[in-house]
Amino acid sequence: CPICLEPFTLTKVFEMKNCMHRFCTPCMVQHVHHNLQDRKTSMQCAQAYCSEPLTVEDCKAILPVECYDAWRAALVEADIPESQRVYC
Repeated sequence: CPICLEPFTLTKVFEMKNCMHRFCTPCMVQHVHHNLQDRKTSMQCAQAYCSEPLTVEDCKAILPVECYDAWRAALVEADIPESQRVYC
């Protein structure tokens, strides 16, 4: 894995659809999690210098439900103009 530098098996590999970069599943989950913590909803491939978009649907199979749901909710919120957002 280019992130953690550990070998991965084919059953624990995540491959980007268009650029074909590969990462171990735990590293990709962390990549998404850290981006969400930084309030980023638009994400790219984790490979250095690659700007291939990473979508929530691309990651659905590897993300824990909580992380997937958080990303989906963040995307919905990002579509609402800031002046129209209401928090309880």
